[in-house]
Amino acid sequence: MRRGITKLYAEHVRKYVRVTAKKKYDQSPKGKSHKKIDDKKYHSVKKQDERYLERRRENATEYNNRPEVKAHRKKIQAKHRAKPEVKKQTAKYNKRWAEENPDLVLENNKRHMKRLAAKTNLSWTMFMSQLKGWAKIIQQDCNEICQVCGGKSTQAHHIIHKTLYPHLAFNRSNGIALCDQCHYEVHGKMLI
Repeated sequence: MRRGITKLYAEHVRKYVRVTAKKKYDQSPKGKSHKKIDDKKYHSVKKQDERYLERRRENATEYNNRPEVKAHRKKIQAKHRAKPEVKKQTAKYNKRWAEENPDLVLENNKRHMKRLAAKTNLSWTMFMSQLKGWAKIIQQDCNEICQVCGGKSTQAHHIIHKTLYPHLAFNRSNGIALCDQCHYEVHGKMLI
């Protein structure tokens, strides 16, 4: 038992001596000059590394900007996103994110509405209120019945998307009433 303690104590003393000796050496003129040399070496190597990394980045961007590489990457991403389990995970993540960040969702919706409203020469608040009115009219025209499955409708859907043709956003013949599930399917999403 005694021997183990002395062994540990001896190791502790050796470590302390090494650390203090290094500190003393670093503070001496010789140690300071060595530190400067080491710093110069480090910075020159760092510059070479930075140049090398810059060249690699340029080559990578050159390669990634090729049309065939972009097309291949899009194809792979589309395949991956088309998997049902990936769609479910993405939908869950998006739903959770929206619940955790309502301010950002509101900002995004506001920005989207401002962009659409600018094309119709309306303020974004006016655009929103008219859109809500249009949705009520579409629901009444369809007797609040989903036009796909025949269930109770909860949303009005633009047949020709308002993002593509904002001037048709309030056209009465450009809308149908859909339930949540059918509306998600029409937009290529999944409802969880």
